[in-house]
Amino acid sequence: MVYRTLLVSLLFAASLAAQGAQPPGSAPQTSAAYVKRAVYEGVVALEGKTIGTSILLEIGEKPGADGSRPVGGWIQRNDFYPIDSGNATADHVVFASGGNQYDINFNTLRISYSGRDGSGNQRVEKMSYVEGRVYKLTEEADEQRTMTLQISGDEKDFLVGEPTVWKRNGPPLIRFSRLEEILGKTTGFWLSRFGTARYVAIVEEPQGMDLQKKAPKEKKDKKKAPLPKV
Repeated sequence: MVYRTLLVSLLFAASLAAQGAQPPGSAPQTSAAYVKRAVYEGVVALEGKTIGTSILLEIGEKPGADGSRPVGGWIQRNDFYPIDSGNATADHVVFASGGNQYDINFNTLRISYSGRDGSGNQRVEKMSYVEGRVYKLTEEADEQRTMTLQISGDEKDFLVGEPTVWKRNGPPLIRFSRLEEILGKTTGFWLSRFGTARYVAIVEEPQGMDLQKKAPKEKKDKKKAPLPKV
């Protein structure tokens, strides 16, 4: 099964809720500089065509003189590209990347965009967040597996294919397949829907790990040269 559901991710400060914005989902705390995360699904333009995208926004903890907060992060246009600049208020997050401008409205759940890749206005859907320990993985079948998470003492099953890894440093990893590397690890997961089923779309990189797109090469033991015969 090939997942075609489209992803948009964003992080925003928890204090925005106190200013009138409703947080789109329960999210984990991140670093001291950035407080909350939330994840949405949607589309944007690339070279005049609409494509699925993941947008990962980091919204600063300290507001500026105008009350808005600085925004950084990544936007996916096939690959991930850095966000050049942006700011967030109680109702919107506005940012620029690669010659395009984007505006996500928290209240209407829509994203508008314009620039060299095209313009449009699309609906976004929020994902849900869970945190748990990866307890079990089934064998892959038809590009689909089941991941069992231990969450608050309960075991819950979710479909999983090749999710995006939301790295702690550097761009996210697209279509990560070596899920065995996170067996036994506790981390955060963003869930989307495929039909009536929920599946893991984004995996937060577990604490203390540095996951890579390609599997690390195994070190080969150097054979010692035989001692000369006497």
